[in-house]
Amino acid sequence: MLVAFVRHAQALSNVLKILSDDYDQFPLTEEGVRQAEKVGEELRKLEPQAIFTSPVLRARQTAEIIGNKLGLQPMVDERLRERGLGELKGKKVEENSEHWKLRLMRGLGEVKGLENWESMQARMLGFIDEVRARGFSRVVAVSHYDPIRSVIGYVCGLSDFQSWGIMVPNASITLLEVEAGLKVLGVGLPVLPNEVVKLLREKVNA
Repeated sequence: MLVAFVRHAQALSNVLKILSDDYDQFPLTEEGVRQAEKVGEELRKLEPQAIFTSPVLRARQTAEIIGNKLGLQPMVDERLRERGLGELKGKKVEENSEHWKLRLMRGLGEVKGLENWESMQARMLGFIDEVRARGFSRVVAVSHYDPIRSVIGYVCGLSDFQSWGIMVPNASITLLEVEAGLKVLGVGLPVLPNEVVKLLREKVNA
């Protein structure tokens, strides 16, 4: 099975630099709409059988645009939601201040109510297991930065802090092959590499 994880396209929260796990706030920007349309066109190369999405507004809107390109109706799955941010919810990221994750890495305080790494991994892996059990071979899943990063970290054996440098831009594609185990085929891709598309076609025709 191939899972194409897509981080939601640019949302108002990204522009305003506000941390949010709210389900119904911060829609896509005009640029975000363009990004979603572009990645939707790119994903047609995979010929997905289904598209799933986080229940968060920015992800749902991204999935709807992609779904229109693919001729698929997005299915909401709670496990793809944004990381639970606890007391960080609604906070603005100041440009010249140290990132909150760096402060945690240095052991400077804690964030009350923050969803932990293992919890994110468990729900994301549960999603993958269920989709595979349903018999799908190619799916798209629209989610968020930290949940997608947690899956990559799981495959690579990296903790939250060790995964700091993994980049997952808005509207990028992270490809995961699910067979006997999990294999990362690409991270934060703006386009699908020809070799991946070729590999997929070879498997379909095998």
